[in-house]
Amino acid sequence: MKQLSRLAVVFIGLAVLLAACNKKTPEPITVTVKIEGDVDGEAIEFDQIKYTNQAGEKYSIEKCVFYLSNIQLVRNDDSVYGDKPKAHYFSLRDGRLTTSLYNVPVGDYKAIRFIFGVAPELNTTGGLPNNPENINMAWPDMMGGGYHHMKLEGQYVANGDTGSYNTHLGDLLKDGKRYLIYFAVELPLSHTLNETTRTITLGMNINEWYRVPHTYSFAAFGPAIMNNPDALQTLRENGADVFYVKKVE
Repeated sequence: MKQLSRLAVVFIGLAVLLAACNKKTPEPITVTVKIEGDVDGEAIEFDQIKYTNQAGEKYSIEKCVFYLSNIQLVRNDDSVYGDKPKAHYFSLRDGRLTTSLYNVPVGDYKAIRFIFGVAPELNTTGGLPNNPENINMAWPDMMGGGYHHMKLEGQYVANGDTGSYNTHLGDLLKDGKRYLIYFAVELPLSHTLNETTRTITLGMNINEWYRVPHTYSFAAFGPAIMNNPDALQTLRENGADVFYVKKVE
């Protein structure tokens, strides 16, 4: 009888061991990061002077291209998964709205983080692949070289007059001083990523570039701001609230 009991214990132990061996770790997944632009929650209609900034100026959006670099996902245990140094190019008008993160472990994630613009380790002349998108985003060597972080352009109306605005952001070298305009962003997630839930959609609210903590006026700063550190720093500080997590699905 005792021998049978011992055999039962052995069989149970083997069954537990086999079950543990057969329980496979889920395969890593590919996570899609998508950007959707809006103006205070309203979908962008290009070439329409219908939006109003904090300064009370009506404006249109004709172009919005930018980089996000070094996109990473933070798990609940603080482990981090994502990019090696890499700049991802987005164009809201041309439908370049998504990028991918590969070999992401299935699990619970609490944040997504990235650098707005081209990360400093990549932001040198010729530092990105020599394709048309990157060539068109080149920042003048006389202003420090590297690349634009963003080109956001359109028309505006102020005091009855119509003008152009060019929200062109980049790291500026002027009078021997370098102004770093890229910035880090971290947004809460609180989601489980797995085989069926692996697309993170980020909203980009254009109006946030122009209002908090500083009211930005197109008329006051003028159409050409690439050599204006005050305008660039104002927009950098306003950029903290531009991005938000819209949905995870």
